[in-house]
Amino acid sequence: MHNMIIQSLCTTLTILLLRTLYILHSIHSSTINPNSKRRTKPVKTLAVLGSGGHTTELLTLLTPLNPINYTPLICIVASTDTTSLSRWKASGKRQPDGIHIIPRSREV
Repeated sequence: MHNMIIQSLCTTLTILLLRTLYILHSIHSSTINPNSKRRTKPVKTLAVLGSGGHTTELLTLLTPLNPINYTPLICIVASTDTTSLSRWKASGKRQPDGIHIIPRSREV
């Protein structure tokens, strides 16, 4: 009985070790191929505005994006959100190419 427990434990540890080595090898050997296809078209970008600092975080994330590569920029705003869109416009940052106002799914 004691022998079976030790054998099971050794087998389990061996499998875990092999799996870990496989994952580490996969991570370190996956290099970006310089000959791989690069995106030539701009990426459509969607920003969902919200309250509680979410708009400020999105502005921080979206500011460094090159508008040539990330266009159109579409914003979604809840119909009850009275501040996010005005804060975005007042920031002087890149303005959205389109704005969609949707009903809020629930009130918080």
